[in-house]
Amino acid sequence: FIGTDTSELAGKVSTLEQQMAELLYTAISVTSFGHNVGTREYGDTVTTVTLSWAVNKTPVTLTLDGESLDVSDRSKTLTGLSITKDDGKTWRLVATDERGETSQKTTAITFYNGVYYGAAEEPTTYNRAFVLGLTKELRGNRKPSFSVTSGVGQYIYYCIPTRLGTCSFNVGGFDGGFEKVRTLNFKNASGYSESY
Repeated sequence: FIGTDTSELAGKVSTLEQQMAELLYTAISVTSFGHNVGTREYGDTVTTVTLSWAVNKTPVTLTLDGESLDVSDRSKTLTGLSITKDDGKTWRLVATDERGETSQKTTAITFYNGVYYGAAEEPTTYNRAFVLGLTKELRGNRKPSFSVTSGVGQYIYYCIPTRLGTCSFNVGGFDGGFEKVRTLNFKNASGYSESY
């Protein structure tokens, strides 16, 4: 039996193992991060939120706004909150892998006031009840387009916060066709008031 020096072979095996590890390595990635609250209306207060996320592999460390989480967690429910449109709350999730690489995502609750539109007969007075009877979309800007079917004796109404500026309309390829009927201090369904 002849003895053989295997140190050179061991070095090559080690190099091959390192190269294989490099080929098989996938950096950590937070693939999604969100919450269950959706878009909220001005005047609303969020008291509970469930944050949920996905990662492409189990991290070595996982933090939410700097607080350590169990690396197997994929959601966290926060209670006792009092988040309004003025709070601007954003959560940051950071995952770190075995090589110290990190991936992060943020999520925030968005608050908007409504843009209201629809077809109706001319009311006796343009008031809160009339506006609340129209279709509402929570938006941070003027709605670029909308479809309304009006019947005999009906008009098309469009109500937006005054702060969004003056609107121009194009109906069926023709500019105009709308006139301002009133500006009112409107209180939405969540109790928030502003000029419409």
